Amino acid sequence: MKVSVIGGTGPQGLGIAERLAIAGVEVIVGSRKEEKALDVVAKAKEDLADYDLNMVGMANEDAAKEGDVLILTVPLAAQKPTVEGIKEFCTDKIVMDATVPLETAIGGKPFRFVDLMEGSAAERTAKILEGTGAKVICAFCNIS
Repeated sequence: MKVSVIGGTGPQGLGIAERLAIAGVEVIVGSRKEEKALDVVAKAKEDLADYDLNMVGMANEDAAKEGDVLILTVPLAAQKPTVEGIKEFCTDKIVMDATVPLETAIGGKPFRFVDLMEGSAAERTAKILEGTGAKVICAFCNIS
């Protein structure tokens, strides 16, 4: 089974990806830009050289296409365009959404909870993926 972490180059996504890879799961780290995903994976393999990490980097669309299970770890502002960009690759897959509805200020610091019309970020993802057969779940939604 391959797990793709969509938007996996940030602290949350990379943390999940590294832990899964350490546990022996085949992991794909996705990013808007493939080069960034490749760089982050190379650094992770260097930092965790004691482990034989089965982890590769790809663009989000390629990661979504190749993964059996998708984990979405993007900021709220990127959620909708990211899900729309990978929608065609979500058919009959499990899509775990870790998006927290927080508005961020310049510099990426979250400062306000956003009440979404759909109810939650995961419900918004489920609405976007309607008709694909994707099974959307919500987990790892943390507010520090």
